[in-house]
Parts: sequence; structure tokens; C-alpha cells
Amino acid sequence: VWIDAAAQIFFSLGPGFGVLLAFASYNPFHNNCYNFLSGFVIFTVLGYMAEMRKQNVDDVAKDAGPSLLFIIYAEAIANMPAATFFAIIFFLMIIMLGLDSTGGAFVVKLFEEYATGPAVITVVLLEVIAVSWFYGE
Repeated sequence: VWIDAAAQIFFSLGPGFGVLLAFASYNPFHNNCYNFLSGFVIFTVLGYMAEMRKQNVDDVAKDAGPSLLFIIYAEAIANMPAATFFAIIFFLMIIMLGLDSTGGAFVVKLFEEYATGPAVITVVLLEVIAVSWFYGE
């Protein structure tokens, strides 16, 4: 009960989430950075694949649409230094996306019940220690 009460106080006052709100306030509301970032990654890897295969980019990117994304990311992960680690992380991301779309309500309830309260209290405690350390008494 005390952990839930402290977490509710931190939710309502916002000391645990103040940094996130401050960072979000600098971002324009209609900024579409996800399309830019994913396009940058996909076309960079497409250029790399075309260069390695000595082909044109049009020949490398025969497929269009969402299937191109999975081909490009698989090729990019295979060429990374720690390919096995990044392949496992990518696989876990796909699993989590699948869980979110089918059993999302249960997972959200699980995190809300067991992870949110102690995590917020820990973050706020670390913020208090950091502010006290840097600014003094």
C-alpha cells in the first residue's frame, strides 16, 4: 500500500517524469522523426548492399513495401560485428511486438502492478541524490 501511495504522489507531482516532459517540450508536435530515421537506416544499408554486390540499388531493392524492411534489417544485422547478439535483440523485439498486439492488456497490467511503483520510487530517489550531490545542501 505504501509503495502504491508513494508512486501515486510521484505520478501526480511529476518529479519522476519531469525530465521526460522537459525533453518532449523541445520537440515540435508534428515532427515526423521516425520516418526520417528508418528511411536513413534502410537506404544506407541498401546503398551498402548495392556496393558490396556490385549492383544497382534498383536491382537490390526489388521488393517494395514492408517486406523490404525485413530484408534490409536482416542484411544489416548479419553484417554487424556482434551479429548474433543483435539478431537475438531483433527477435525479442518482434516477439514483444507480437505480445503487445495480442496480449497487451495483460502485459500492461503486469507492468503496472509489479514494476511501475518501485521503478518510479527508485528514479525519484536517484534524482534526489543527484540534486543533493551536485547542488549541495
